[in-house]
Amino acid sequence: MVYSWRDERRNALIMDLVHIIIALAVVVMGVVSFIYQERFLFLFPAVFFLAAVLHGIHGIMRFRAGKKEKRHIALGVLCILVTLLLLGMSAVSAISMRR
Repeated sequence: MVYSWRDERRNALIMDLVHIIIALAVVVMGVVSFIYQERFLFLFPAVFFLAAVLHGIHGIMRFRAGKKEKRHIALGVLCILVTLLLLGMSAVSAISMRR
């Protein structure tokens, strides 16, 4: 399949919008969960989960862009490892809230 520059530009715009929306949600939920810890304790796992989604999307895009450059592949793998770490932190915080 052949992609034109418009497809690449459209994908880049969509990815930028997704990054902005998720990052803004992470910041707002993080601030709210730190200010009102008792009422919004459930937001901690959600913050970690959204951060994992953000890093996962970025890692996949880096990995896909690295067909010729090994640096992009390495950055993609690193982002995927950070994604796994954040998913683990999300699971641990959700489990610890249940107890």
